[in-house]
Amino acid sequence: MTLLKKEYEITPFTLAVIPERIDDIRTGTRVLEEHNQYVLRYSPRKIMDNACKFFGSSLRGLKVMVVIKI
Repeated sequence: MTLLKKEYEITPFTLAVIPERIDDIRTGTRVLEEHNQYVLRYSPRKIMDNACKFFGSSLRGLKVMVVIKI
């Protein structure tokens, strides 16, 4: 079952965050969980960045740390 949501918080039940074309201009996101699917109007990058900010980081900061560790 697919549900439309305005906001989404990544949880341990989140299996995938997949980009999905909404129309010719905008890209949204399909989020897969064990028993549900959600469609959001935000890009996957925005959802991931919000999850990082919740824990005091940013998606850009995580990318920099990966480069430093490699």
